[in-house]
Amino acid sequence: MGMPYGTYGAQSQSLASRDGAGSYQLPDGSWHKASRLVFDGVRLIVKDSAASKQRFTSETVQQIVVKQDAFLVVRDLPGRQVLPARPDFLHSCVNSQGVRLLALYAPGGRPTYFLSRPHTSMQLLPAGKAAFKTAMLAIIKDAPALSAKVVSDQLGRNEAVQIMQEYVASLRPNPSGKQ
Repeated sequence: MGMPYGTYGAQSQSLASRDGAGSYQLPDGSWHKASRLVFDGVRLIVKDSAASKQRFTSETVQQIVVKQDAFLVVRDLPGRQVLPARPDFLHSCVNSQGVRLLALYAPGGRPTYFLSRPHTSMQLLPAGKAAFKTAMLAIIKDAPALSAKVVSDQLGRNEAVQIMQEYVASLRPNPSGKQ
């Protein structure tokens, strides 16, 4: 399972780019609906009518939901040597059972993943294949079938979202009582 968004044709497009109906949250906590939001990964433009356009950045909005995709503003990310001038927009890829996988989309590059779980601090998932595998196996150790897929390289860093979705599914209680 590859990444759901990417570069199309000769025009480079951010993996975070979205265009559609949605809502956004301002710093005061208020939510506002819009018939059309255009998000390029850095800026949000609200286009409710041809005459009016509002522009927001990560400094002027807290959260964005375009179609079914949520983007959160995160100020302090683990693994950073230098703090950026502005907070980042992170795509909320998985958010269930207390597990949240966030993706930071760099222009023209692969996503950088951050994982938060109950009772642990947010962590940066390694970019290298071997380091990612080691880190992921430590996280999913209580899901043996999923661990086997990671060990055998059926699932790897490019499938981080799928791995976490399967992991979260394995955490849910089984109503039939079977393991």
